[in-house]
Amino acid sequence: MLSIHPQAPSECPSADLKYVALYYAYRMHAEGTELKFSNGEAILDVVTKLPIRCLGDWKSFSNAEKLHSALRKQHESINQNGEY
Repeated sequence: MLSIHPQAPSECPSADLKYVALYYAYRMHAEGTELKFSNGEAILDVVTKLPIRCLGDWKSFSNAEKLHSALRKQHESINQNGEY
């Protein structure tokens, strides 16, 4: 999102794989499941301090493929190529 902001920095950092994976989990895991780091620690909402619960609204893998494609294209546009 930063890269399409009207005042985006000229050298936008690439997305951190750890957070991309958490976003996939947030959208694809069963609705109401606690979102957790790989070490099993719950991820807390910064405002409420309660565990974040997954939406589970991506029922098709094509949603994940679309995000993957968009991220790849965005990284390529700033010459950050590599395996995904």
